[in-house]
Amino acid sequence: MKHEGMPRSRWLAMALVSLVACGPEEEPEPEPQQPAACTQESYDAAVSDAIEATPEEVTDGLWAITPSNTRLSWNADQSAVRMVAWTTFTGYAIGDNTLSREIWVTAVPQLKELCKTVPDDTARIARVNQFLGLPPATAADNSRQFVEMWVKPGDMFRPCPDPEITDSTCGLSFPAGVSSDHRTWISNNYASSYGFWQSTHYPWTGLGYTYDWCSQDDKHVGASEFVVRPGSIVSVVAIIDRNTYCAQ
Repeated sequence: MKHEGMPRSRWLAMALVSLVACGPEEEPEPEPQQPAACTQESYDAAVSDAIEATPEEVTDGLWAITPSNTRLSWNADQSAVRMVAWTTFTGYAIGDNTLSREIWVTAVPQLKELCKTVPDDTARIARVNQFLGLPPATAADNSRQFVEMWVKPGDMFRPCPDPEITDSTCGLSFPAGVSSDHRTWISNNYASSYGFWQSTHYPWTGLGYTYDWCSQDDKHVGASEFVVRPGSIVSVVAIIDRNTYCAQ
């Protein structure tokens, strides 16, 4: 902060006089940090912020889907990686499921690590939605559960200009060789996230990570997100309620 209208020497002199006159005082206890107020207004601000990505918002900390990433869980022959969906859909069954439409997932255990830090169930629902860039939780979210599944890496893409999932960053521009189908998908998802005609808007970053709209981080980096293509066969291994999943 810049002080104007008083020479530095005079300011220092006044400070010394004040110390001599008053004597030493104990430092006040620092105020405890208050939790962020994460409201509908916060969410609306997130949508306004995320609508235009900037170079400063690019991260190099995305989860790469590779065998060398020791945080991941792979099946026995390393042909599929364990992913999780946070969903209200009740049509999953244990075993092979053919997807009728695309689904958005994160890699296990990133979401579990987050939800384990929130002991209260109501607060947990709200916090997971915030972390994943979803709207503020309502009664409709009370039915959400975690569905873990084995997914073949070739059935997934990253929802950003560079669809490959084997690196840890995604830039603002389409790399050479990206298909026209992927370019169209990006355009369509942007429209469905931000189009003025949509009843609900989403703070989709388009940079490979969810917008955590209750984060104190200026970048609001949430989970590394992936999309599983429609028609893919995923092997569901667990359908778990929130309290059980987040206590594991």
